[in-house]
Amino acid sequence: MKARNNSITGWTAIAAGIATLSLPFGLAVLSAIGSLDNIVGALGDVLGAIATLLIIPVLIAAGGIVMAKHKALGISAQVLGVIGALIDFTQYVLFIGGIITYEQSLPWNSTARGLIGIVVLTYGLLNRKDPQLKRL
Repeated sequence: MKARNNSITGWTAIAAGIATLSLPFGLAVLSAIGSLDNIVGALGDVLGAIATLLIIPVLIAAGGIVMAKHKALGISAQVLGVIGALIDFTQYVLFIGGIITYEQSLPWNSTARGLIGIVVLTYGLLNRKDPQLKRL
């Protein structure tokens, strides 16, 4: 990847993390204090949809790193990651729009998270002994 792509990928990952974790937790505290439950829930759903779109460059980058060692596996990881993110985004839009209920959105959410998990697992397994990457 080129340096500017790494920079863009990093910043979108940070934005996705903020949208996914920080803002809903802060708003949940506000909703516990007052009667903002409906507003906070809707905002959390919107932020979840935005975070899903922002994570796509990270999934493509992870697949690109895998592609350096195994081309077909890297392409498969990229495709699965993007499909998973788009499924997740679509179910968020359908749920926010009232087209599907929460119970109907759960299988789609689980499928999308499973596909994204495959990308993360593939990336982690192939790069676990790479000395340039830090291990936790």
